This record gives sequence, structure tokens and C-alpha cells, in this order.
Amino acid sequence: MEESILQAEGLTKNYRGTLALDHINLTLCRGEIYGFIGENGAGKTTTIRLITGLSFPTEGRLSLFGKSGEKELQKQRARIGCMVENPALYKNMTAEQNLEAQRLQRGIPGKECIAETLKLVGLTDTGKKTVRHFSLGMRQRLGIAMALLNDPEFLILDEPINGLDPSGIVEIRELMKRLNRERGITILVSSHILSELYQTASRYILLHKGRVLEELTQQELDEKCRRHIAIKTNDAAKTATVLEKGLQTSNFQVMPDGTVRLYDHLDDLENVARVLSGAGLLVTGLSLAGDSLEDYFLNKIGGR
Repeated sequence: MEESILQAEGLTKNYRGTLALDHINLTLCRGEIYGFIGENGAGKTTTIRLITGLSFPTEGRLSLFGKSGEKELQKQRARIGCMVENPALYKNMTAEQNLEAQRLQRGIPGKECIAETLKLVGLTDTGKKTVRHFSLGMRQRLGIAMALLNDPEFLILDEPINGLDPSGIVEIRELMKRLNRERGITILVSSHILSELYQTASRYILLHKGRVLEELTQQELDEKCRRHIAIKTNDAAKTATVLEKGLQTSNFQVMPDGTVRLYDHLDDLENVARVLSGAGLLVTGLSLAGDSLEDYFLNKIGGR
């Protein structure tokens, strides 16, 4: 059974009459990377602020590592690392000095964590260079280092690749995957660059107008977005038989609504239609289908 590190039940946040979060239910399991998807104003940052204690819910219940209640939640938040939007850095200080200031502010014992964390994010060679002279990618890595100082079990990153160039994006992606793989850190990451989330996350949470539209695994998303020929006929069972015998393929799936998804012959719709019609089937639909993560999300929220 999967261990949950976060559970939200009916979590709601109302800002002076504006409903930012509308009774959302969430369960986050240990060891996963969650892609948090939603437009501006969907409620992503509000959710993160509630999780980290930067804001408080109007209604609902939140538990972390199986514990709830405000006093207990505050204790459990010591097991979380977080970077919300742009990290606050001292630009006239070095990476090491920034981490030392953060360590003292948060009461984290032992200075040895600084060298370990700088090595983890690939900033050991910055020496006496001040943050003022860092690239944007280096600053983002330093922000993540600050979130990692307390050796968290749960890491929350809000738009960590915002404004980065392609090489910076790859650096942050590989860092997140390495933290998850080597340290077992559960990660919740929000981003507007959905193609990048698709290469990073193992599960997805789709948020729209303060509500959770859908939660799905990477496997479920791949199945829904996988390129295929969508076939609609008057007889799904016979269609399956014709595909096996006439096109020598078993790479298809009969869906609950009777549509058959064919994952072969994507560049030969004409021949597929000919084989089906030749077997006496009435073909009422035959088209290429399958979405990118962007397309899937836009279709889900009715944007297309």
C-alpha cells in the first residue's frame, strides 16, 4: 500500500469573497514527482501556501505525514523544503554565505549541510563569486539548495524553470529527477511549461478555477495521449477480428464506448479504411487522435 505524505479534504480558501480554492481533495504519495498544472489563478500557489503554512484554509482539513491539527502540522512542516516563485537571495553574498544565512535563520544545526547541499545542486565551484554574477539557472539552483538545507522528505517547487534558457531547464529537470531517484524525495512541482513537466513528473494534478479536474499517473496520461487511429464502426468485436486478420496486428484497444484505438498503421488510414469496408463493416469514424500534455489540458478545461 502506498504511503501518503499529504492529504487534503475539502480544502477551501476564500479571499474577501473570491474563492481561490473550492473544496479540493488531494492525496500525495511518497516517492512520486507530481506535476501541478493549471492556468494563472487556478489555485496552484494558494494550495502551496496552505501546505507550507504561509496561509490558512477557510474550510477543510489538511494532514502531513499522517498528522493534522495546527501544532502538529507545524512540526511536520520541518520535513518540507519549499521554493515559492523567485527565491529571495542576497545578491552581494556568495552561495555559501546565502546558505549560512538561511541555516541560521531556520535554526538548522551543523554547518556541514552547506557543503553537502552545494555539491548536490552543482554549485561547489562558485567560490567567492557573488550571486549578483550568477546566471538565472545558477540562482534557481541556489534557491533549490536553500529548500534542501533541512534534508526534506517532501520538496515543493513553484515555477522553478520560469525564465530559464534551454540548458538551464535541462539542469533543473535532471536535478529534480536525481533528488527523487537517489534520495527518494517526493516532489510537487508547478510549471507553465507542460512539455517539460511531461519529461519530469510521474503523476499529474490538473487544477482549474480552484477545483481539481483530474489526477492521473504517467501511464494513464500516456494511454490517453498516445497517438492512434480512432475507429468507430457498427460492430466493435468484428472490427477487432478484422484488424487481427486483415492487418496482422494486435496493437489495438477496444474502449468502453465501442471506439477501437489502433496504434499501428498511423500513416496509412486509406488502407485501414479499405480493409474494414472490405470486411462489410460500416465505418462511421476514422481519424488520427492523441494529444500532447498541453492539448490534453486545454481540451480538459474546454480551451479548445
